[in-house]
Amino acid sequence: MRSPMRIATGIVACALAGALAYQPTYAAPSGALAIEHYRLANGLEVVLQPDPTLSTAVVHVWYHVGSKDEVLGKSGFAHLFEHLMFEGSKHVKEGDFDRLLEAAGGWNNGSTNNDRTNYYEQVPVSHLPLALWLEADRLAGLWDAMTPALLANQRDVVKNERRQQIENRPYGTVELLIQQALWPEGHGNWNLTIGTMEDLDAASMADVEAFWRTYYRPSNATLVVVGGFDVAKTKALVEKLFGWMPKQDVPRRRALTAPVVPLPRAWTIETTDKVQVPKVLLAMRAPEAYSQASYDLAIASYVLGSGKTSRLYKRLVFQDRLATEAYASFNDQMLGSELTIAAVARPGVTAQQLR
Repeated sequence: MRSPMRIATGIVACALAGALAYQPTYAAPSGALAIEHYRLANGLEVVLQPDPTLSTAVVHVWYHVGSKDEVLGKSGFAHLFEHLMFEGSKHVKEGDFDRLLEAAGGWNNGSTNNDRTNYYEQVPVSHLPLALWLEADRLAGLWDAMTPALLANQRDVVKNERRQQIENRPYGTVELLIQQALWPEGHGNWNLTIGTMEDLDAASMADVEAFWRTYYRPSNATLVVVGGFDVAKTKALVEKLFGWMPKQDVPRRRALTAPVVPLPRAWTIETTDKVQVPKVLLAMRAPEAYSQASYDLAIASYVLGSGKTSRLYKRLVFQDRLATEAYASFNDQMLGSELTIAAVARPGVTAQQLR
């Protein structure tokens, strides 16, 4: 049994407005991209970018729902749907989504964060109709194939994923501590996207169906197609496959129940885990996604702590030899972003030395 060791976690308020007040100038691209951007009558946003040099096509569907849209007691629903959407739909049997794409020489995946859930496929351009049809069928007909057994199976998959990422991973619980220290309970950033075990266990068929019917609709989705396709033919195909779906209003977003109050200048949380060396994290609130400051911070965090050639890694790992790992990350979110700087100590180095 490994002995518990200290993990020091620092949380500080973001005080970067003055430092980022400058407005840098950016040169425009030398050539404009050939993009078709429009909406279907039912509200589906469509973006087409043809590239005749490509023999493949990528289909990307972005649903504007993430964990920030979940209410207390129903966390993890957005991520749960990332799993359910691959389990079959009205005309696609369980397991056939992957099999059909792989047989066509393609691949697919999906991801979820605070702000959105996205799904994407890459296929040879001749199989673009297949990828579009699969996306249309699960948008319109997911619930036709849903059963309590499918829900229970994927709920268990998600719970196991949480165990791997948090409960059973060294330092895994620190991420949850940071989220709940930076943001007040009830705020869209307070819970982890993967949800809690209690909320996942309590999720009923009725709860999950209500979430799907609220957020999985054409007016809440963006379809992007990039590749070596014919624009006119693809527009006609998109209209045929998606245009028949009824128009619904854009979902009303839940009101924030917890206002964000200023943080103290700084404070420290210490916790223990079954690890052999301490890890130190410095986490800060940062400006919301799509702001100029968020772009600047994304670049700064990359320069500071992305990879072994970054300044942070070279200083702490190579030069001072205090750490075996050092990194910085920037998580841009619509309700407020997060900048994290972290390092794992070398054996014999204390958390205080690393700070």
